[in-house]
Order: sequence, then structure tokens, then C-alpha cells
Amino acid sequence: MLDFSTSDEDLICISAMAHICEKVGGTCDKYTLLKIIYFAERLHLSKYGCSITEDKMSALKHGPVPSRCFDIVKSNSDNFVVSETEVSIIGNVDYDFLSESNLECLNISIEQNNGLSFNTLKTKSHDAAYNKTVTERGLNSTMDAIEIAKALKTHDGILKYIEEEMKNKRMIF
Repeated sequence: MLDFSTSDEDLICISAMAHICEKVGGTCDKYTLLKIIYFAERLHLSKYGCSITEDKMSALKHGPVPSRCFDIVKSNSDNFVVSETEVSIIGNVDYDFLSESNLECLNISIEQNNGLSFNTLKTKSHDAAYNKTVTERGLNSTMDAIEIAKALKTHDGILKYIEEEMKNKRMIF
């Protein structure tokens, strides 16, 4: 089902979202799906110093949203059936794009967040990183990875590592 013109970053997002849908029975509420991704990303940043999807988190009205994942869901890709409120997986998950640490954090996030109400997820996701972004840059701004990691009281060594990685990525052209 994967299109060879799809970028690696898109494939990782598709695999992560497909994994979540599969784990929750094949279909997931759109809002819950995107929040599970956010919380998994936050945990992975805090534990391992890197992102699962390399997606940018946008501070939207109802909380952080992984931009690329949101775009994929909106585009109604060949990998999902998307309704007004739900996303259903088509076919099987391609686990080639997800590491053990990715799956660990995705599964923890699924366990902690699946089944929570819209309001509970919204409140939970309006963390220190989200609030700082909205206060300093306004709604619809990209959230800083360091601030997302700090929201889980990440060890200083991991924060320094994330900062160095961000500098290195800016130097790639």
C-alpha cells in the first residue's frame, strides 16, 4: 500500500498512526490519534533525546498537533479510511519504520491516553511546552522540542543532547 514517492518521514508517520489504529482495534478517533502521537513523541524525546516521527508539533487551539501526521490524515491517504471523526487502518502496519523504543513509547501513550475524553486529552496536552509556545509565539506556532522534553522534567544531559541535535540539523542543507 505504500507509495514509493512517499518520503521516509511520511512513512514513519503512517506507520506510527497505523500501529496506534491497530492496537486500539483498527479505528481511532482523529483527535485521540494525534494526541497519542504527541504524548509518545514527548516521552521519546524525554527518554531517548530524539523524536519518533521528526514531525513538527503545532500549538493549535485544542492542543499540540503533529503537523505531518495531521496533513496525512487530512489527505485521506491510501493507508487509512478517514471519516469526519475517525481514522481506520487499511492493511497491515509496516514495522520496518518503527524502532523498539518508538513502539515502547507509542504503546505507553496508547495505554495512558486511549479512551480519555476530548476534554481530558485537551487539558492534559496543554502542558508547559504548549502554554509557553502560545504565550510567546501565539496559536498555530511550532513548538520547541526542548520545551516539549522539559514538560516531562527531562534530565539535563538529554536536554543538552536534544539542543546539539537541533543545532546539527540546522546546519544540514
